[in-house]
Amino acid sequence: MYGNVLLAIGVAVCAMLSGCSTSSLYVSERNPSFKTLVSRQAPIFDLKISMTPEVQRVYDSEARLRGFDADKLLAVTLQKLEDGGVFEFDNANGRFSAEIVIKELDIKDASNTISYGIVAGSDKVKADIRLLNRVNGQAVSSVSIEINRINEFSFSLYRFSAENRMNYIYKVFSERVLQAFTD
Repeated sequence: MYGNVLLAIGVAVCAMLSGCSTSSLYVSERNPSFKTLVSRQAPIFDLKISMTPEVQRVYDSEARLRGFDADKLLAVTLQKLEDGGVFEFDNANGRFSAEIVIKELDIKDASNTISYGIVAGSDKVKADIRLLNRVNGQAVSSVSIEINRINEFSFSLYRFSAENRMNYIYKVFSERVLQAFTD
C-alpha cells in the first residue's frame, strides 16, 4: 500500500519537474488554408521575419542580450520549410512569399530561471504568418502561432545555457510554421 503511495508521489514530482511546453496554431476560418495554396509543386519563394515596433524594442533591449537571435530563427525556419518541401529560394514559378510578424516576445533571463524555476515564468513567442501574393504583395491568408516554454527547475538545470533554450524555441517555432503550411 505504502509502495503505491510513494510511487504516485514520485510520479507527480517527476511530472512537475520534467518541464512543460505548449505551442498553438490558430487558423482563421475565413482564410483559405495555406495547404491549399502552397505545396511541393508550388512552394513559397521568399520568407521574411519582422517584428512589431514594441517587440523590436524588447528585442533590442532584452531578448538579444538573453540569447534570442532573429536571424537564427529565420535560418532554422527556412531550413525546416525547405526540408518539408514548401520553400524553394528564388523559385521562378512561386506564386507566394511569406512574412512572419513577431507580435510578442518574452525571453526570461537564464539566471532567474535557475534561481526561481517555474516562478520565473515562461519564454514566449507569438507571431502571425502572412502568405503574400507575388504579384501585388497583398496578404492572401494568415495564421497565428504561439510557442510557450515554461522554465521549470529541472529544465533550467538540464539545459543550463541560454543557447540550448533558444535552440529549443527555434526548433519548435519552425515546426509550427511548417505545420501551418502542411496541415
